[in-house]
Amino acid sequence: MSVAMASPKAANAWAVLMIAALGLLTAGLIYLQNHAPTTIVVLTGAEVLANGRPNPGLSAAGLARAQELVRVMGEAPAVNRVAAVFATRYRRSQETAEPIARHFDLPVHIVDATDHKGLLERIDSDYRGQLLIVVTDRDALPGLLDALLPRSVPVAEPVYDRLYIVTRPRLGGGGALAMRYGTPAGQAGS
Repeated sequence: MSVAMASPKAANAWAVLMIAALGLLTAGLIYLQNHAPTTIVVLTGAEVLANGRPNPGLSAAGLARAQELVRVMGEAPAVNRVAAVFATRYRRSQETAEPIARHFDLPVHIVDATDHKGLLERIDSDYRGQLLIVVTDRDALPGLLDALLPRSVPVAEPVYDRLYIVTRPRLGGGGALAMRYGTPAGQAGS
């Protein structure tokens, strides 16, 4: 049995074809990487101490919920690692964000709860295509979700046990998944 040898011309054509295929594959992967959707986990600060003071810290239930966020987000298999954690100027938001930021060895970036446009510009310029966590205020949550999504998302009360996983494709559209985490809000200890 004889094996026919390819001519040098055919071998060169085959090599050119393989290089072109590799080039197209590489370009496709770069395109997909640069056009990956941004995923933003949005939630409110957890339960606070009922001490009548302005800007209260988290209650025992709130501290437990902040740790539950670490369990939920820290163990979830994700293509991307959390790239940034944002919280508003309120203590409850910061104390909710701190454990998850510490878990990923990240700082908590303080943002204005009402400046949705500024937050979106920062996300689009610095964190496009990455996984982010935003801990906002209860009153600012509906406005933030409206700014992130092409259509309104109903926000259920109470909001302490909700997180919204928002996907923002680079080319518009997007969607959200509303989930619960930790002890349901309103139960004993909250």
